[in-house]
Amino acid sequence: MSGPKQCRSCGAAIVFAKNINTGKVAPYDAGGSLTDTTGFELRRSGSHLTASYVDRRKRPEFDGRLHQTHFATCPNVARHRR
Repeated sequence: MSGPKQCRSCGAAIVFAKNINTGKVAPYDAGGSLTDTTGFELRRSGSHLTASYVDRRKRPEFDGRLHQTHFATCPNVARHRR
């Protein structure tokens, strides 16, 4: 797995990870946040990243970074719709 890529439409740093619930690979914001209440925890699984949804209100012990799907944060998301 290589490092962060760049979104082709907005230039943001993104990483691709497989959602463990849907099995689909999607882009996630690379930086992550220590203060977001909900988001995705990214973990390395062999040479790939996996994403699992976390709600800090239900898992108060979780103190890691949460990443948002880039589909939710990209200002040019309409360009990526099929």
